[in-house]
Amino acid sequence: MAERPRRRGLTPLSGELRAAEPEILGRPRRRSLRDRLRRRPKPPPKTWREAIARGLARFGLIVAIFAALIVGIALVIVWRTGAELGRTVALAFLIGGVIVLAGGFASSTVGSIQTGYYYVNPDRERVVSNTFVYAAIGIVLVLIGVVVDQTVR
Repeated sequence: MAERPRRRGLTPLSGELRAAEPEILGRPRRRSLRDRLRRRPKPPPKTWREAIARGLARFGLIVAIFAALIVGIALVIVWRTGAELGRTVALAFLIGGVIVLAGGFASSTVGSIQTGYYYVNPDRERVVSNTFVYAAIGIVLVLIGVVVDQTVR
């Protein structure tokens, strides 16, 4: 009786099995738009300084986006009404900061209204964290409005 040849490699696990990708007329496969737009995951920060620097950079970017939106709205108001630029920008920052503060407060209270088990809900940390971020952004915007108002006077 003929002996079966012994296997020399290990059997791949189910996660290691891949279907052979078909070649399209011998050309290399182009990456899809989704693959090209997908961000590469960044490695987690190794030190506290790096973590704080990343957080401050992200916070600064968010404040800059809010500030650009507020200045844009203020410029539209100045263009449409002919109001004074400095006062309008200061008032827009004050109102925008208060709106962000109110949004942060509203987002913190909505979690407890929607679910009766808010205090045992594992998403509680995220709700509290978002509330502090909204509050910090709102306070920074209000402070920018105060500074702009003081320089205009």
